[in-house]
Amino acid sequence: MAGAISKTPVYFVDVARSQKKQSQSSPLQFIEETISVRTGGTVPTAHCRSVPSSKNDSRMWKYLCIEEPFDLTNTARSVYDEEVFKRVRKVFLDSYKLLDEKRDLSAILGDRYPVKSPPR
Repeated sequence: MAGAISKTPVYFVDVARSQKKQSQSSPLQFIEETISVRTGGTVPTAHCRSVPSSKNDSRMWKYLCIEEPFDLTNTARSVYDEEVFKRVRKVFLDSYKLLDEKRDLSAILGDRYPVKSPPR
């Protein structure tokens, strides 16, 4: 069943380019790919599972995989339940749709986290 989940891509928008009216997105295949803050992209989940570390357990790389940039563990390891993963994935999809339509981070962050434009 996990394979069925990963077949539907979720797109992450490069916001800097979208502000220039050029949308660049790429499909993320959950389970096979891990979101990496360290690299600014994705890395193969199989690679992350094999990183030698006392904190790294190959079982923590299940539904949602986000590499912790300092100790290389899965910072999203608490998402081990398929229903929780589906809810998180829905938020990603809904956020993508809002960003694609509005082209403004405030659309998903709201007033709680105001987005400031860099000085010109």
